[in-house]
Amino acid sequence: MPLENIFIDFCSDKISKKMSQTDFRKFVVKYVDRASDQEINQLFRHFIGVNSFADFVSQENFIDAFGRDVSDLTSTVVVGIEDIIKPLMTKIKKFNVNINDLFDKYDKNKNKRLSAQ
Repeated sequence: MPLENIFIDFCSDKISKKMSQTDFRKFVVKYVDRASDQEINQLFRHFIGVNSFADFVSQENFIDAFGRDVSDLTSTVVVGIEDIIKPLMTKIKKFNVNINDLFDKYDKNKNKRLSAQ
């Protein structure tokens, strides 16, 4: 489906072709069901243009955004600790892993802490 058609499907202001942040949220949630509010807001800023203070996405910006590098965003995406811990605990239980043995294996300097390296 052409990007113009996708824009029109989600844009409630079809006359001026300006997609509100609410419309944009519906667009994102349709394709990325687990996007956080912060991630949606960052995407919205990407779609309106990094240096823009607009409160809508124009059809032109919508189409152009797919060609721009997302790394233009200056803020980082935050991952909640639950997004890491819950799946990790599920795997630990599923495979009946002894947490103490696992910790001892990766605690290389034996200081009872694991580093990010």
